[in-house]
Amino acid sequence: MLERIGVRTDISQVDDESYFKDHIASGEYDLALYSWPATAFPATDARPVYAKPVPAADGSLNVEQNYTRVGTDQVDQLFDQAVATLDDSERRALLRKADSRIWAAAGSIPLYQRPQLTAARRDLANAGAFGFRTPGVRGHGLPEEERRRGSDGGPRGTKSAGPSSGELTAPARPETRRGPGAPIRGAGPRRVARCR
Repeated sequence: MLERIGVRTDISQVDDESYFKDHIASGEYDLALYSWPATAFPATDARPVYAKPVPAADGSLNVEQNYTRVGTDQVDQLFDQAVATLDDSERRALLRKADSRIWAAAGSIPLYQRPQLTAARRDLANAGAFGFRTPGVRGHGLPEEERRRGSDGGPRGTKSAGPSSGELTAPARPETRRGPGAPIRGAGPRRVARCR
């Protein structure tokens, strides 16, 4: 497939047990498929994924979780500033700057968004596959009418502050995209490629 665009590769199938430790973490690959799960805390959780590798005291390279080994001082500084600020809008602005620098460096290329399959009652609020969005922390559950009724059909006496419709709300996008990381276990044979 890559040969059509002028990239010649040697593809090797590797064992699940050795895929991450012997190939991804050690840097013994040119192309590989793996992903990091996203978190709600991009300023702290994304930094080790995109931190510039630095030489360790023993002469090895300390990559933290940046298995692409692509990083810049500027991205590190933007993450450090984002962690240090208490102003939410300033933090988001700093993370957006870091995000644009990460994309410019092109250490990893997203090929697709992994599907999220969920099943829920039609009238259940704020439940389902959110994709790149972050679900809100309030308003989950049944419509207000059913929450007030209680399990036996009688009134409950408490009222929720959440939405009363069964529609999914549109939560805000996460501040940064996530890059590569741990492989999906049991997803079939693992392959790594070396470009020639």
